[in-house]
Amino acid sequence: QFWRFLLRRNLPASSLCKMHFALLGLGDSSYSQFNYVAKRLSKRLLQLGASAMLPLALGDDQHDLGPDAVIDPWLNQLWELLLRQFPLPAGCEVLSDRHCPAPRFTATVLDSLSYADIGQPVARQQPPSMAAPPADSTSTPA
Repeated sequence: QFWRFLLRRNLPASSLCKMHFALLGLGDSSYSQFNYVAKRLSKRLLQLGASAMLPLALGDDQHDLGPDAVIDPWLNQLWELLLRQFPLPAGCEVLSDRHCPAPRFTATVLDSLSYADIGQPVARQQPPSMAAPPADSTSTPA
């Protein structure tokens, strides 16, 4: 519905004049319509009077460094811009890229499971990738 609304021909050119946006498209340049939606959305937002806070960024899976070659610099620019426009309150600071927050959950690997209240042990099954392939008497070794 959002897309259909944006494409209405009768929207005034100033419909989004108070909107500021930053747009990052993710795609694969081996496709003929590489990042088509991001390009079209950006164009339409600009047509309706919105202002781009940053140039349109187009991440590409075919890039030697993958889409991160575009994503990482774009995110750094976005955070710098947002922090200039919306400074953090006094006493707060941006966490470094190397900061690793304490985990909220812990996982424990159990050797065996059982439901003591039911008294029925649960059979431990191997994932399909670990299970032996089915015996096929019709195939011969290559």
